[in-house]
Amino acid sequence: MNVKSIAGIALAAVGLLILAGFVPLTTVVYAGEEAVISAVPAGSLSSPTYYSPETQQLISLRVMIYDKASGISLPGADSMNDWKVSVTVSPGDQAIDMGRYARRELIGTLSNPSTIYYVWEKLWNVPNTPNTTYTFNWKVEVRDSTGKILNTLTKTTYAKVSSIDPDGTFELNGQPVTTESTVFVTSPSLTIRFSPTSGASNVKEIRVEVLRGSDKVTSVILTRQNDDSYAGSVELPEYGAYTVRGYIITNQNQALLKMTTVVGTDPGGDGTIDEPLGQSENVINEAEMTRILIGASAIGLGLLILSTGRRR
Repeated sequence: MNVKSIAGIALAAVGLLILAGFVPLTTVVYAGEEAVISAVPAGSLSSPTYYSPETQQLISLRVMIYDKASGISLPGADSMNDWKVSVTVSPGDQAIDMGRYARRELIGTLSNPSTIYYVWEKLWNVPNTPNTTYTFNWKVEVRDSTGKILNTLTKTTYAKVSSIDPDGTFELNGQPVTTESTVFVTSPSLTIRFSPTSGASNVKEIRVEVLRGSDKVTSVILTRQNDDSYAGSVELPEYGAYTVRGYIITNQNQALLKMTTVVGTDPGGDGTIDEPLGQSENVINEAEMTRILIGASAIGLGLLILSTGRRR
């Protein structure tokens, strides 16, 4: 028997198997879980998704069931209602049945899509457990129309319940300051302290910025003290008027503005500064303009009187 005969017999056998249903025509290619499944929350253990306590959050799972370019084609895609999609949330081992898929997403045309996704959604009640990390173990049972499990896809993501927004008070050179304070100082050296009054565990850092007009002059991160307060110092480059802003940076990298203080340096200690508040050093203020006008008028008047006297 020659090679052609053997090949013919083999091809005929494969054809018979296909007709009998023993060989599926659908090519199933399973890429990595990141390519097949995406979830919300999407966080990792080192960088979880943050949720506020006692809120409702929409959690979802998105499964790529078909992609022409990569050859992904999951079996049972024509009977999506038979698939079983669930997630177990720990701690607590809360089992959530995601139910029927919420929608189908197509890339390309309806008649000739290049990629097809199915999405499952559910509302999750976030517990009042600040600073607790939750593990979401997702599971997709790929089934055919008879309910037979053809394959199982899994994915693990993480979410963390955030703390209460922190709050506290700033002090500048020992004086309590807020977002509407004005302080006069006799030295360009500033000492700054922040004392948290709530949500101290959700404080990542305390940041202070110094601006002159709209230009940032300098910034400093305050150092945490043994009593959980934060302290630091700033040296102003020269006498003048500055805006000092204090921020609480949370563990979620939110910047909460808690201090906006106008600082006017008063070297003489007499309640006046060498530059009026809000003026830049390149702008002539009203007082300076008045002084110039009065001086110029006096000189002009004096010259006029002198000229008149000589003519007599």
